[in-house]
Amino acid sequence: MNYKKSSEIQENLIDKIISVAYGHGSFMDRLRVKRMIKNDNELKGLFEEYHKTAKTVHSLKFNESEKTNEFKSKQKSRTIIEDLYSIFLGKPIIYSTVVTMLFASIMFSVFTEREISLNGYSNIEVEKANLESKYAISIVAKIFKKTESTLKTDILYKEVSKPIINGMNTVNNLFNKEIEK
Repeated sequence: MNYKKSSEIQENLIDKIISVAYGHGSFMDRLRVKRMIKNDNELKGLFEEYHKTAKTVHSLKFNESEKTNEFKSKQKSRTIIEDLYSIFLGKPIIYSTVVTMLFASIMFSVFTEREISLNGYSNIEVEKANLESKYAISIVAKIFKKTESTLKTDILYKEVSKPIINGMNTVNNLFNKEIEK
């Protein structure tokens, strides 16, 4: 966004810049303002001016009796999500390091050789269990195939499509009789 004069900057944009500079802006407002000031030197100067003023204001010491409830309510505490964003996603070096470490750990776990422990079972018992599980899976597959053929031939053809075809033929016959008259 290129702005020719400060007077041309929208009022709500200035409000957002001031809010972010003082640390009271919402998470999305902070992201928008930081993106805008990155591309526009005039907005960056405006933000830095308000940020400098905010630092000065925040450095002033108040007595506890001078603080009003309104001032306390305007202070916004950061949420956990915003903290995680600022730690990981806000800093590309940390983000790329975490992604690289995650990728390396996945690759390491995939390519490391692991011995299969039989937990006290003999090889014969393991192979017998393997054959039994294959047999059980084949029985289930046969049942699914039989159910599929029953569904296609008996239910879909006889109970669904046949009445629809009969109904369509009846409608066609009625139209043909209407046309002949």
